[in-house]
Amino acid sequence: MKRSFSISSRALVIFALLSGALIPLAYAFHGWERPAQPSQPSQLQDVIPHPVDPAGLILASKHEILTGGRSGKWESLWDRRYSDTFHSVLSFETLPEFIFALSDRRILCGRVSDRDGAEIFRADPSRNEQVLSFAVLPEDPDYWLAGTSRGLFESDDRGRTWSRFPGFPISGEDASVAVLKFYGDRLFVATSRKLMISRDLKRFEPLLTLGASRDDQEAFSIEDEKTSQFQGRIHALVPSSTAPGLLWLGTSAGVLESRDYGVSWKPLPSSGLKSRDIRKLLVLPKSGSLAASSSDGIYLYDFAQARWKELFGGLSAAPRALSLAGEDHNSLAVISDDGFAFYPLGGEVQPPPPLSIPSPEKLELFHRLLKLEPSARDIQSAVVRYSNTGSQKTKRWQWESRLKALVPQFSVGKNYSRGNSVDIDRGSTTDADRYILGPDNLDRDIDVDVSWDLKDFIWSSDQTSIDSREKLMIELRHDMVSEATRLYHERRRLQMEIFFTPASGEMDHVLRQVRLDEITALLDGMTGGYLSQALDRLYDENPAFMRLWEYEGPASPAALSAAPASA
Repeated sequence: MKRSFSISSRALVIFALLSGALIPLAYAFHGWERPAQPSQPSQLQDVIPHPVDPAGLILASKHEILTGGRSGKWESLWDRRYSDTFHSVLSFETLPEFIFALSDRRILCGRVSDRDGAEIFRADPSRNEQVLSFAVLPEDPDYWLAGTSRGLFESDDRGRTWSRFPGFPISGEDASVAVLKFYGDRLFVATSRKLMISRDLKRFEPLLTLGASRDDQEAFSIEDEKTSQFQGRIHALVPSSTAPGLLWLGTSAGVLESRDYGVSWKPLPSSGLKSRDIRKLLVLPKSGSLAASSSDGIYLYDFAQARWKELFGGLSAAPRALSLAGEDHNSLAVISDDGFAFYPLGGEVQPPPPLSIPSPEKLELFHRLLKLEPSARDIQSAVVRYSNTGSQKTKRWQWESRLKALVPQFSVGKNYSRGNSVDIDRGSTTDADRYILGPDNLDRDIDVDVSWDLKDFIWSSDQTSIDSREKLMIELRHDMVSEATRLYHERRRLQMEIFFTPASGEMDHVLRQVRLDEITALLDGMTGGYLSQALDRLYDENPAFMRLWEYEGPASPAALSAAPASA
């Protein structure tokens, strides 16, 4: 562990004890808690707070709707009755006793107390229509909307009769209603790449159109991409619970923010995100913070530092659903391939952690370490070198394709033939003709042909193939360098946090150092071990650096208050 930290034997003993049967690890530190799971947890699809029981939850499995809570006792509300599978479950404040379950082909509605759901909407299977979204008008609980892959439908009698929404696109990709959200007196409708608003429930106005990202260029035209300011696909839309007009849009290329009801947008920083493919967004009502689930983790946005913080501590599978949980909404509930999990959020406003005031000698040692460690430029160069994605490679290809014209093309031919020599001696009228055989005729020849195609020295057809390969290589280099840069600065921030912020205990200190070593290992994987090799040499030459990562215990308030202001 010499590369980045040192763990004492006492810390390892504590870690082993807490990881065993004495205390559940979920309660030993701030992390994910996994309660008792329902049967077939891998089939869980969605989760929402119970509309009546503040401490309960509603889960949607593929063929069943379940109710339960942190105790882990799960009961079946609606049994499987249809061949299609559930993908979402919803509830609304204006209809607190009802839940709505969405499957691929239909929408079910029922009271929680009735333990049964009735079909209120069915998609047209002959047109391959799928149900995607659903919403209830807050001012009129009898007015419902259903979004499908082929348009928007409305009902003003609680789902008894449905009609196509007038004025909404009914063809093409714009007809696929992925998101429905009422915010005040406004209705927001989002397709995969377009956001629209209706202020009177009669006509729609476009607010935002996303262009094609690199992964979606086959789905969208290049012309659409050039006319769009932002790229990606829309996955989620959430309004702020504290600031009027504040909206966040989750897309496959990050999170966008609007402070004027969607008229103008700006991207939120993506610092801290492993993947910018945001699938779910959630506003935490107490703190007003923003939670997001991407294709590889759960994150909380820190508005003060303008960066995302990943929630570590036990979630090992990609999340597919995100919701609030608990009587005071003090936990996150997450559905993944591993099943169901909680994450405690803590208080409404988290005070900043106390800063440790190191000695001048130790502070100078820390600054010296930061200067001697490989820089971000060194890491980027190591990534390009290890992945063999440098620009010199394509330049060499281009010159080699031209120099190929100076190399002659050789062709060698060999001819060999053999024939008989026959002559005829014609006799007189009384004598017969005679055939005379002479020596065989032998024909041997070898030809050598040398040619140059000098026009390839000016322009070669290989240049087209090289340009295509260069484009792919630039994209790969950009992705790898961007990820390495993000990991490098995340590691640097974690170093500063360990050094300046005292750990709450030795367990917390060890966990932060394990995270530091994890980031170092990720960078090693992208550089062929360059960072660890450099750190090994650095710590061998400067053993005093090991003092920086020793656990010294949490700083006492008295010590902090007694420190001189000049420090």
